Amino acid sequence: MTTTTNVPTISLGKYIAARIEQLETEYMFGLPGDFNLALLDEMLTNDKIKWVGNANELNASYAADAYARANKKLGVLFTTYGVGELSAVNGIAGSYAEYGAVLHIVGTPSFEKMKDGKHLHHTMTDGDYNHFAKIFDEITVDSLLIQPDDILDLQKLTDRIDEILQNILTYSRPGYLGVPQHLVLTEVPAGNLATSIEPKTADQTAVAAFKQALDEKITAYLANHDQKFIGLAGMLNYRRDTKADLLALADTGKFNLAFQPNSRTLIPEEHAANLGLYLGGITPNTAIRDYVDGAELLFLIGTVLGEWNMGNFTNGFDEKNAVELGINFARIDTTYYENVPLDDSLPILVELIQKLDNQLVDTFDHTNLPAEKPTTGDLNIASFWGNMQNFFAASTGHDVIISEMGTTIFGIIDVKLPEHSDFVSQHLWGAIGYTLPAVLGVGLAEAEQTRPILIIGDGSTQLTVQELGTIDRWGIKPLIIMINNAGYTIERAIQKPNAIYHEITAWDHNSIVQGLMPTAQIADVYTVDDLNAALAAAEADKQTTHFLNVRVDPQDLPPVMRAFFK
Repeated sequence: MTTTTNVPTISLGKYIAARIEQLETEYMFGLPGDFNLALLDEMLTNDKIKWVGNANELNASYAADAYARANKKLGVLFTTYGVGELSAVNGIAGSYAEYGAVLHIVGTPSFEKMKDGKHLHHTMTDGDYNHFAKIFDEITVDSLLIQPDDILDLQKLTDRIDEILQNILTYSRPGYLGVPQHLVLTEVPAGNLATSIEPKTADQTAVAAFKQALDEKITAYLANHDQKFIGLAGMLNYRRDTKADLLALADTGKFNLAFQPNSRTLIPEEHAANLGLYLGGITPNTAIRDYVDGAELLFLIGTVLGEWNMGNFTNGFDEKNAVELGINFARIDTTYYENVPLDDSLPILVELIQKLDNQLVDTFDHTNLPAEKPTTGDLNIASFWGNMQNFFAASTGHDVIISEMGTTIFGIIDVKLPEHSDFVSQHLWGAIGYTLPAVLGVGLAEAEQTRPILIIGDGSTQLTVQELGTIDRWGIKPLIIMINNAGYTIERAIQKPNAIYHEITAWDHNSIVQGLMPTAQIADVYTVDDLNAALAAAEADKQTTHFLNVRVDPQDLPPVMRAFFK
């Protein structure tokens, strides 16, 4: 998108807002504070940007991250200096770890106040105003706390702001911009606004070299094999929106794809080329594990190989021998091709596979779909997930299934998700409580196109429950399923199941939800019949928020979790 302007200069605040608008970001998450109010006022003169006031900065950072994930664009977080920005550190760190394209804007004290070293509120009272920006240097791809030297050349300043945004888009990682409060109305050159900000272009020489080497690698493989190619796909495909390319690869009939558990629904789970989920040595279907681990030529497509999604590093393949398509590089064995983004390398792979005329065979028995699930009996973890399987199978419309870290992320592994759904989790960073504010980000990013379905534990809920009020205020109508197992059951699986530190305060969750979301329909779920009735009511009325308080035994664990922590 390119926007032109006839105005030679524009205020700094309006310039930042114009750039955000050009990147098609509609919502800005955060909280006001005295150091950012002037900037907030100036940016909101742009009526294309809507202010989402959050309950706290941590929640705002989670919502901005989820907005970027769902929208495949830029998320924007807006905080004040010190107390505000530090409250968001965990969220920005998670965005960095999980490749979230988030711009964190911070309103800071004026040059005069910083120069004099006055002991202002929200400071460390030591006269050093750079402490917090240094923290964000470590967890962002690019950062700038505007200094006096930066305003000596205002054209360079706008170039620098654009560079931060470009790096966020290129590397799909967060950036930081600190704006002193007295600079908000400073007139800066507007000329850059005539050119849109795009991710950095690929190195075409490296792209050509990679394509030739990959063609040779494929040819050499086919000289000695007649089996289909095998790929393991990961979450970076969401960040680069490569679903269509992965489906094209699957549709060749010459390529089988397994998926990491944080990479659900990239292609339909019933597709003949879909092997299912791979978690290293604890993969529930051992045939899938053996197929991936035994591949003589394995393609790692947009993967991040972490302990949670690789079964505590029990994978049987050697990643050094694989062909890897990373977010901004490609690798064949030990040869790296830098500046070859995933959205360039994957289409090359598709092209090379599509042109093959070899009749490749599939040695995998596609029996990976979940077996029939229970619909009656006592309510426990097995019957809960079994009936969720039935619910998903019958669901219609576009749902975004948001799965919290803990028993939920392990339990949903054994459940097949509908073709028309998307999946959000924070499987690698694993900050509990992330997913509740993520409902807000997802709901605003996809608006009327989707219904968020949140599955979360009671312990995680207590961290970020305040954001239910914001979700309700913005008219988002999720289905929220809280697994109430009286504490931190994932920690019980790790050590001393009966230890006191696994317990949490017994809240009246229903009353809290009712207070924050007055029109929500609340259901207590003690039995399988209760669960199915509540799910049926939620499916029949998608214009109302439904909250299901599902009671299960604190020691009841999903099978995959038991295997992981064995």
